Amino acid sequence: MKRKEPQKLPKSLTSEQLTELLDALPQAFDRNTSTGFRNITIVYTFLHTGLRLSELLNLKLDDVKLID
Repeated sequence: MKRKEPQKLPKSLTSEQLTELLDALPQAFDRNTSTGFRNITIVYTFLHTGLRLSELLNLKLDDVKLID
């Protein structure tokens, strides 16, 4: 039986990279426009949930619990 190779974990951002990314969002996107606010929301959703792109694209409003 062939031994299964261990899976490599995906690389994650360092604290410094995360801070740099979050600091750059206001310069990259205008949160006063619907498109800018959407883009900032997408970045925060990725960072806080760990969703994959395909999961985010298939996300429906019913899938999200907005209030505890």
